[in-house]
Amino acid sequence: MQSLRFLITDAAKTGGSRIAAGGLRVLAVAAFPGLFAGALRVRAARFCDPMLLVAARAIAASAPAGQLLPDPLSGTVHEEVAAGVAAAADAGG
Repeated sequence: MQSLRFLITDAAKTGGSRIAAGGLRVLAVAAFPGLFAGALRVRAARFCDPMLLVAARAIAASAPAGQLLPDPLSGTVHEEVAAGVAAAADAGG
């Protein structure tokens, strides 16, 4: 028996969705590389809301017009996220 997650993903694809992935998949591809790189640069002990917000904004700003997410294989996206996360952590986050 398939899990509910896979059934919802299949329904989204059938319905014509452009993105049919759970939130964790999106995070793993778009956010985690830059989040961890930025945190490691400044040796942050934990993630805080300002770090997460700057990461989300950097990902959204990197998305081409008409798309929800940027190309996850683009190194520039991960670098922009990392730089923002490091700056937010240094600023007291």
